[in-house]
Amino acid sequence: MLGVYYDGKTSQAHACSVRLNDQGCLEFSELDVDPISIDDISVSDRLASLSRQIFLPDGALFETQDQQGIDALIEAIEGKPPGKNKLLSVSFYETNAKALVAAALFAMLFTAGFFVWGIPLLSAVIAANLPAEVKQAVSAYTIETLDENYFDESELTAHQKQEILTTFSALKQNTNITNASLLFRSSDSIGANAFALPGGQIVVTDELVEIAENPEEIGSVLLHELAHVQHQHGLRKMVESASLYIFISLWIGDAEVLESFSILFFYALLDSKYSRDFEREADAFVLDYARQHSKAIASGFIDVMEKLEASKPAFFSNKATNNKQPKEKAEEETEKGHKIGDLLDYLSSHPITEERLISFRQFINGEDPGYSE
Repeated sequence: MLGVYYDGKTSQAHACSVRLNDQGCLEFSELDVDPISIDDISVSDRLASLSRQIFLPDGALFETQDQQGIDALIEAIEGKPPGKNKLLSVSFYETNAKALVAAALFAMLFTAGFFVWGIPLLSAVIAANLPAEVKQAVSAYTIETLDENYFDESELTAHQKQEILTTFSALKQNTNITNASLLFRSSDSIGANAFALPGGQIVVTDELVEIAENPEEIGSVLLHELAHVQHQHGLRKMVESASLYIFISLWIGDAEVLESFSILFFYALLDSKYSRDFEREADAFVLDYARQHSKAIASGFIDVMEKLEASKPAFFSNKATNNKQPKEKAEEETEKGHKIGDLLDYLSSHPITEERLISFRQFINGEDPGYSE
């Protein structure tokens, strides 16, 4: 093959020819270069009529227009003519529009499938195998952040707390969920809410207790959050978001994004919401409990969900900044405030729709096929 040799040290080109000897080595004519084994080289793919390169040790390079000569060299290296594995050949797609379109469609479908099924499955496996220490560390950091920015100490009386803890203890016993605990907080900006942390802690606000008129209402909310704990919904959603974050970063090749890996898990919490599937699963958990233990729980769930929807503060749509910060710090804390607002939205905003309550209304009206008196 005729071509040009570059030694990898200077930009000077050396015209020469190369041939493959019986020992499986490339010999270069008119150059003081030792024979090079074909085991130590690599060859560029065919791209239309562009020059082909043979990449040599120490950064050296041989470039030629001899496509047939390169194909013969590849056959000698791989033991078969090039093009046998057409689906792995760049040139195949370059010259075949239908194959290119088919490959692009396959890539899109694979990516979509990975997003829809792969990441959730992966998140469930990871969440199930994360050490308890990791879950507790995430929970501790989350509650610490919220305490610093939005939460105040609970003003509930000891009697009120004890009543709720008694209800909670009975629910845990009936559902056999032992890895959950209660935290009481107060917050005007968050309002009436409850949410579960990855470590099993369930935070209940004073404002929720105020709008719950009976044990069945507060109990139905606690059951809903116990379902999130049981199925590790919060942790799974966090891992989903983190996986998606990494996948997109690798896909677009954004090195700067990957450098922020140290804040990845916190960012994942900020940028997530409970999925509808998780909410349906938690709702079904409450309804199943009502079927087995108390029809009043279903009525309580309907009533408290409607109250929660009506009492939801504007904070969650406005993404307000830290209301405990002095005004002079507002601008410098804007970005942090938006992120904390997203975190609260993620943890506390459960989409309340009439669709979610249909099965509960049917159950109350005796139309539930899964229930018998």
